[in-house]
Amino acid sequence: MKNIETADKFHLSKLLSELRDGSFVIPDFQREFEWNAWDVNDLMRSIFQDYYIGTLLLWKSTDANIKVLNCEPIRGYKDKIRPRHIVLDGQQRLTAMYIAFFNPDMPFPKRKRRAAFYINVEKFMDGFHDEAFHYDMKVNQSYLVNAEQQFEDMVFPLSLIGKDHYAALDWVRFCKEYWEKQKENEECEHSDEVIASCIEHADGFDKVLRDILNSYYITFIELDKDIDIVKVCEIFTKINSKGVELDIFDLLNALLRKDDIFLKQLWRDNEDKIEFTQDGRLKTYVLQIMSIIKQNYCSPKYLYYLVPNAKRVVKEDGVNVVKHLITSKQEFESLWQIAFDAMQKGISVISNSNEYGAIKSRFLPYHTILPIFSALLYHIDNTDYKNKIDAKRKLKLWYWSNIFLKNYSSSTESKSAKDFIQMQSWFTDEDAAPEIVSEFKRDFRNINFINQKSQSSAQYNAILNLIILNDARDWYTFDLPDYSELDDHHIVPNSWGKKNGIELINSIANRTLLTSDTNRHILRKKMPHQYIRLMFDEKGEQQTREILHRHFLSDKAIDILLKEDFGVEDFNEFLQERQKTFYDAIDTVLLAEKDVEEAPASMKALWSDVEEIEIGLRKLIDEELSKLSHNPYKEYVDGRTKEGVKSKLDSYLKKFPAKSTDDFKSFDSKLSLLTLGELKPLIVGGKVWSAFEDKFKNKNEFDFRIQQIIRFRNPYAHNNFSQINDVITNDCKAGVAWFKEILK
Repeated sequence: MKNIETADKFHLSKLLSELRDGSFVIPDFQREFEWNAWDVNDLMRSIFQDYYIGTLLLWKSTDANIKVLNCEPIRGYKDKIRPRHIVLDGQQRLTAMYIAFFNPDMPFPKRKRRAAFYINVEKFMDGFHDEAFHYDMKVNQSYLVNAEQQFEDMVFPLSLIGKDHYAALDWVRFCKEYWEKQKENEECEHSDEVIASCIEHADGFDKVLRDILNSYYITFIELDKDIDIVKVCEIFTKINSKGVELDIFDLLNALLRKDDIFLKQLWRDNEDKIEFTQDGRLKTYVLQIMSIIKQNYCSPKYLYYLVPNAKRVVKEDGVNVVKHLITSKQEFESLWQIAFDAMQKGISVISNSNEYGAIKSRFLPYHTILPIFSALLYHIDNTDYKNKIDAKRKLKLWYWSNIFLKNYSSSTESKSAKDFIQMQSWFTDEDAAPEIVSEFKRDFRNINFINQKSQSSAQYNAILNLIILNDARDWYTFDLPDYSELDDHHIVPNSWGKKNGIELINSIANRTLLTSDTNRHILRKKMPHQYIRLMFDEKGEQQTREILHRHFLSDKAIDILLKEDFGVEDFNEFLQERQKTFYDAIDTVLLAEKDVEEAPASMKALWSDVEEIEIGLRKLIDEELSKLSHNPYKEYVDGRTKEGVKSKLDSYLKKFPAKSTDDFKSFDSKLSLLTLGELKPLIVGGKVWSAFEDKFKNKNEFDFRIQQIIRFRNPYAHNNFSQINDVITNDCKAGVAWFKEILK
């Protein structure tokens, strides 16, 4: 096209110089900086691994252009600007680089403190790039200027790069000198091997820095300064419609203002309800859910039809017909709330430890599957299907098929449209299963889990979800853990893998979910034969093996790990064995046909006992806490539980319009909305435990007994009867008996 320059490029040093001089300015219509610290971290990792980070779209600045677009400097820039480039696309990336490389004196967006970004030189040079980059949200300014401590830790502050070309290279030179002096230091506690390794890493990192600064290029396209402003806005919109990563949310926010609809405010009024993740894409996902519900499709061009009275031309009986998807502000805002609530429920279901097991945002295999999953769940709940339980079973099969076959890694909008239509057919016709489901059932044993090493991999995180769904107990306490505190740890230590040059040491087949207490008290970089025998001694061999089985460690895998002369061949055999166990788990946990019609009579009787315990605990909490306060709900119930009460109450009132909030003013009526797990903190919490200590005696015993019941209660409540085995049933009976004796 005319009035556009050819693509050009900055090398990183040049780009940093432009950032330092205030050359880039941001138009008012651009969204605010919305990345999280981990997004900045990911960008740094991409740059240092020589990955392409996208092309910037710029406009040569003039005083008139800057004025008409009401431009501002990049967030955090405090000096006098010398504007040369107006940023049409690339604001998030440029701001992220400014924050990481210049460490401006300002809080990180939506945080109270600054953020500092670092590279662990040892991990980077050893090839552990996922673990090498980290950030500190509680910036210790003394650490940022304490070079000697940085040398000791082999931690490089990225903010040095922004000072000038030489500050970063000087750091590496002085780091190498520091370690060379340690050779002669008789009081040095480090071995000769460690010192030699640090010197070698410093040498290698020097070359990395020089290459990054001088040979890493960021491409850009710059529009001519004389191009008309209307055409600039059109180009911005056209690029958006062709899939370049600009935010359709902000464009719609501008388009909807003529209808007195403030999209950003709608989002702000709701965003605090979602604690699972602060992913900036969520607000766009709401629009996609709206579009799927209303017209099946959710690609950017279809989102424009959500604007009230926007014309959409469709063919009906061979004739073009003009239709309006939405006709008023009220209709738009109502559909927005429906879509937001659908997404909130979708996240709640996916993050449930008994449903899909993605207990943390980072354990979610694909964020991009949230819109279509939420829309399908909403569709099931609001359609008169004869067997909704069976429809939700099919939804699970569809979900896991797409996750394990990595079907939502790209082109998600077109897949979503196709899947939404196909799934509606399958819900009513057993023979209309999507091909992806058939392929998954047929080929899942061909998936190579051993090669899955990245924590961002869908298959990697799917296995972590599966471990949670399998009720994996903690290796230290042997109790069901607080799942929110879990993280993935090595089974065979990372240090052993580095020592032996094992590239697959980070394989998901060598990882499981453990608490930090377990890592500290049990593993502590020990070899498996050491810590497993310690577990045998403390808890007994049979019980320990049963716990390890829940983590998909078969007896054969355990026996391999118990070898005192454990070597590389043993490690490879262990990976193969654990992969087989993953296959079996997919077969039994995900693909096994479930009894979805009715619970056995014995389960129904036990369920009645569980309900009796819940009622008894509610009554006890009401009696005891009402003695301590005239308003125990305000004083003793935490914010998260209150949010849960509000959400459940809203849902209840929608089902029973004759009821009102006045029916739930009392403390006991609010307690009636809480389940067993939600009641627990109202007994064992620090403020209230003294009121119940005489009755329950021991917090750990109370927690153990309540977990026994929850393991039965949650799958029963969701009609997942096949997940309830004899062990779970007998545990629940023991827990019920304990509570009955105390509550009488």
